[in-house]
Amino acid sequence: MPLASVCAELHEIALLTAAEHQIIRAMRRHGEAPDPVEEARTYAAGFAQIALMITPLRLEALDMEMAAALVA
Repeated sequence: MPLASVCAELHEIALLTAAEHQIIRAMRRHGEAPDPVEEARTYAAGFAQIALMITPLRLEALDMEMAAALVA
């Protein structure tokens, strides 16, 4: 998976997680605190998606290192 694609996916995940955080904050401001379990699940899902991107990032880093070694 090309680095640009991985970074684009990470950006989308970050935007969604930030939007969910804003919704939770808005709910609290209006006195409608979300269920703690649901809130934890929301954050856990976003962080899990980010964690899943570690492997493609490592593979891309290895490809870049190998390409750099061939040039040098």
